[in-house]
Amino acid sequence: MSVLAAVLGFGIPRIIASVPPRLINLPNRQYWLAPEHLAKTMAFLNANFAWFGCAVFVIMILTFDYAIQSNPHPDNRPDVSRMWYILAGFLVFMVGWLARMFARFGRLPEKDSAGTM
Repeated sequence: MSVLAAVLGFGIPRIIASVPPRLINLPNRQYWLAPEHLAKTMAFLNANFAWFGCAVFVIMILTFDYAIQSNPHPDNRPDVSRMWYILAGFLVFMVGWLARMFARFGRLPEKDSAGTM
């Protein structure tokens, strides 16, 4: 499971960097994957997917902890609402993570969309 979190966080950006740009589904792909913007785009994706991998890893750790605490005492398990709080926290993280991705790639920067550099 730890390998899964590492692959999500650090492998996906490397896969994205190695595939042809026409196969990458990204808003305003021509701009963001242009040679002059590619390094900044990949740095942004590396950083954001690293945070995503960390969040997945934290979810796995907390879930395993809940399972470890539940199994020795099946009649006296920890409150299940703890898992709902964990999932709600991950959902809040995902909404923020996706909002940041859409804010970055959803529109072109003002100075470049007007045609000036």
